[in-house]
Amino acid sequence: WASRLSPGPAPMSGGNISLIDAGGPDETNSHGHDNSYDLASARHSIEHAIAAAKLLGKESAIGANWSSIVAALPSAFTYGRGSDGRTIMRCWGNGAGGDKKLCNGIGVLMQRYPLNMSRTNVLNDTVHAANLDFYPSQWRAGNSMFWSMFTIGHNGLGNHSAADHFLAKSLDGFLWGDFKIWSEVHGGGGCPNFLTGGGIFLQSVWAGYAGLRYSDDSLQIHAPRLLPGSDRLRIRGV
Repeated sequence: WASRLSPGPAPMSGGNISLIDAGGPDETNSHGHDNSYDLASARHSIEHAIAAAKLLGKESAIGANWSSIVAALPSAFTYGRGSDGRTIMRCWGNGAGGDKKLCNGIGVLMQRYPLNMSRTNVLNDTVHAANLDFYPSQWRAGNSMFWSMFTIGHNGLGNHSAADHFLAKSLDGFLWGDFKIWSEVHGGGGCPNFLTGGGIFLQSVWAGYAGLRYSDDSLQIHAPRLLPGSDRLRIRGV
């Protein structure tokens, strides 16, 4: 990451550091500059490398500029306005001349879960709530993986009715046939037996409704609640 991050004025965001020509988690609109998920991943990776070096007594093995890179990274994130005028985080930098690269927002949402990015100066609850309201319109077809991120996000903010709505949306039309096989595309198309859909459904249960979160030094449980129509939720092996 340190070798890919360029110092100096960021051509995309207007900050003082840039990540040029890297792919994000949105497969449809991949590769561009200053992808927000990549920037968040870079920050986590470099911070953990610095911490690991200190624990091992190998501070001399890390780059002399790594700490300054971490400090500069918040300036590379790009923000804009949703249709309701609220501040949202953009997936990509704005680009020269105001050009904006399209995205479905999955990488923006994934910064809160699983990356646990909640620093006040990068992605606070107000911006996160605006992101959750704005990005469903950017991929109206969606798939089970996409809609489950809204389930987890809304549960995390205590928006229970919205979380339940997106849970139903993540299931409806994505389980098909007599054996209820997961599909990538609504109605049974795309990748057959879409295990990614099953995996993110499980995450919407334990991370969304059970409220489990892992940090560097703890396992946390935030406001657990039952799934709609259920009378118990048991998490084993924690």
